[in-house]
Amino acid sequence: MAETSSRKLIVEVCNAKNLMPKDGQGTASAYVIVDFDGQRRRTKTKFRDLNPLWDERLEFLVHDTESMAAEMLEINLYNDKKTGKRSTFLGKVKIAGSSFVKTGSETLVYYPLEKRSVFSQIKGEIGLKVFYIDEDPPAQAADASVEAAAPQTAEEKPPEEKKEEKAEEKKEEKAEEKKEEEKPKEEKPAEETPKPAEIPPPAAPPVEGRESAVGS
Repeated sequence: MAETSSRKLIVEVCNAKNLMPKDGQGTASAYVIVDFDGQRRRTKTKFRDLNPLWDERLEFLVHDTESMAAEMLEINLYNDKKTGKRSTFLGKVKIAGSSFVKTGSETLVYYPLEKRSVFSQIKGEIGLKVFYIDEDPPAQAADASVEAAAPQTAEEKPPEEKKEEKAEEKKEEKAEEKKEEEKPKEEKPAEETPKPAEIPPPAAPPVEGRESAVGS
């Protein structure tokens, strides 16, 4: 697997002791270069000090957590020459990835500086803290926040459609109400028409006929 992870390798370059003088004046101006998995970091230069103190924290991305144990961390010390000449080698240290510990378990370890070749004049040691940090939970939280933001944007659209639907429903309801209001007006004259039919005045003529018959 070569998946990108959120694991970080932390190298704390603390200090060095008893370095070999390399500037011709009985001292050295040391800086450290750290290489890991194609990444390079550099500390500041400590001028004219055979026991330099850096206390610098260098961070590296671990591209593949499974192959981290097979990686190699390489630390090189150099004497910084400001005269334009090539920096002088002061020593190196190699640390296998299998020895990296998780954050919280790290300790300050002094590694003896190694020669680069048989002819190298090297002495002294360097103090390092090397550990890794897994930042998976924050990454998951960030993904969750991104996923939570997406539905909100998607949910913002329906209210607009609902507003249009509600407006159409209101129009239809008003149209129906108008129709219902018009219907009773048309039905009222129909209800009034049967009233004259209910009046029974034909009883009067027979009474008049009987009176005329009695008089005769």
